[in-house]
Amino acid sequence: MIQTVIEIRQATAADVDGIIRVCTEANWATYRPQGLLSDKLIAASIAEYYNSERVGREVENISDAQSGYFVAVDSNTGEVVGAGCGGLWEPDVACLYCLYLDPNRKREGIGTRLLAAITDDAAARGAKEQIVHAAKGNQMAIPFYEAQGFEFVREEPNHLNGSPEWVAKRLIGQPNSYDQNTVVTQPQFSIRPTTPVDYPVTEMVTREAFWNAYGPGCDEHYLLHVMRGSEGFIPELDFVAVIDAVIVGNSVGDKSVIRTDDGAEVEVITLGPISVLPEYQNRGIGGALIMQAMDAAREMGFRAVILYGDPLYYSRFGFIPAETFDIRSGDDMYAEPLQVFELYPGALKGITGRYIENDIYEVDDAAVAEYDKNFPPKQTQEGTESQKRFQYLINSRKPRLT
Repeated sequence: MIQTVIEIRQATAADVDGIIRVCTEANWATYRPQGLLSDKLIAASIAEYYNSERVGREVENISDAQSGYFVAVDSNTGEVVGAGCGGLWEPDVACLYCLYLDPNRKREGIGTRLLAAITDDAAARGAKEQIVHAAKGNQMAIPFYEAQGFEFVREEPNHLNGSPEWVAKRLIGQPNSYDQNTVVTQPQFSIRPTTPVDYPVTEMVTREAFWNAYGPGCDEHYLLHVMRGSEGFIPELDFVAVIDAVIVGNSVGDKSVIRTDDGAEVEVITLGPISVLPEYQNRGIGGALIMQAMDAAREMGFRAVILYGDPLYYSRFGFIPAETFDIRSGDDMYAEPLQVFELYPGALKGITGRYIENDIYEVDDAAVAEYDKNFPPKQTQEGTESQKRFQYLINSRKPRLT
């Protein structure tokens, strides 16, 4: 493990280039994968808000209306890894103008600390209420703000490009004296291709990761075992995450198809199982495995990744609902957990139809029970929160209206 101190502070002129870099990279990583804005509009927004003249002016000229930027700085590298700013719209109403993180530094608590710093500044200036705007459908931002206590109040058009925005507010109290230095303990992990020698360990990791997650016990370790011997399995997408020579995570992929409405078949990638040992979860390892696999799939020439997964998780990496592309389940239903990531812009343009998984995903319960005898006994459990969430998702289906 390594310890990284993330310093949260008011920005200075020396931070301007770092602010521009973070906000530029985050804009592309947020709006392009989700299909929320065209490349032209993304570029126009960056040019308008994140140029050196404007950012420099907003860093230097601090007032109630524009309270300057706050930055998150990695103590090991000195790099800006997050930036945000706000100001008072009215004497007791603050607005969060922007909040962006380096796309590679999510899920470390940095965004929460930045928001706290900006909020404390607003409270010290007399604000009792805080407003935030986000692009409608922005699942990389809206769940975060909702978790921070913001409640939706209305939709309104963006003043620059007219696109619809989600507007929310929350009440704020006295300044909370946010921690200026936040210590983040990060696993010093590496990702490498899986070898056949790793197979037994990765099956154990997968079993530990999924046990009681979606139902009593799990079948993902058996699925992984069967998948690696199947025709559609893609060895080049099989990766492990390693800490101190110990495998703590694994991701795999195989081929599936979109059976289009005009009778063709378009090959795509299905990712999963994606597994991280429970004691190493929420540290960015799963996300790193996902991004590694998607980069490899892109280099191999595949056009898109499709999977069934919780949108609250996969939206963080740019996955968007398959319904956006008029892609349905095998039985021609729209399904909330059916998620899509285009590996290059326009990869699925004009492609509509049904997503057909590899047959190996239809596992036999008796075969799972027999295979599970190769592993140490574990206690099963029913009624967990993750199981309830899973049941909600699998029931979130609706027919296609023709």
